[in-house]
This record gives sequence, structure tokens and C-alpha cells, in this order.
Amino acid sequence: GKLLFFIPPLILVRPLARWLLYHLVGEKDYFLAHGVMRPTLKHILAEDLTLHVKGIRMPTLIIWGAQDKVTPLALGRYLHRLLPQSHLEVVASASHGLPFQKPQLLARLVTKFTLNL
Repeated sequence: GKLLFFIPPLILVRPLARWLLYHLVGEKDYFLAHGVMRPTLKHILAEDLTLHVKGIRMPTLIIWGAQDKVTPLALGRYLHRLLPQSHLEVVASASHGLPFQKPQLLARLVTKFTLNL
């Protein structure tokens, strides 16, 4: 996509195209990041923590928005398979912003999980 928008006259709409792409995906963090934050975000997203996750041996609650376009539910299910003592709660009407969209539900799920430990 980057190369396409370096072609004149498309270069003129490049900022608008970037804004539209990030808003359609629902992920504005990278778009809004400036300076050292962009390489930091890239580094964080590229890091593979699978080996560390496999070492977790305690009850773990995973809460995932079914409509998450940034980190799809398939990743939540994968994480659930890696953690033998995990419980996966999928919130059908939530996306990546689940804590902001459904704070009361999130609190109830965490409370219920901790009370059942």
C-alpha cells in the first residue's frame, strides 16, 4: 500500500488514505504515535512471548472481544490453548476496546473468576 501512494497524483491523498485505513481497522494508536513511539510499538508487536506464556502455571482469565479486529479471537483461543489453567470469556458485542466499551461486564467477569479461585 505504501508504494501505491507514492505514485503521483495518489501521493496527494496519502495522508487521507492512512487516516481512513487506521480508522476502518479501528486501531488509531499507531496512527497517532509520533517519534520514538512508532518504533517502540513495532518492537512490542514483533516480540514473540510464546515461551514465556507456556511457563504460566496458575489460573488465568482471558477476556476477549469477539469483534476485535486488532487482535482477532483466534489469537485469544491460541493463548487459551497455551495456558493449561486458563478460562476464556468471549464477549460477543465487544471489540479491542472491551475495557472501555463494557467496564461493568469486565469487572463482573474478573470478580467472578477471582471469587472462584
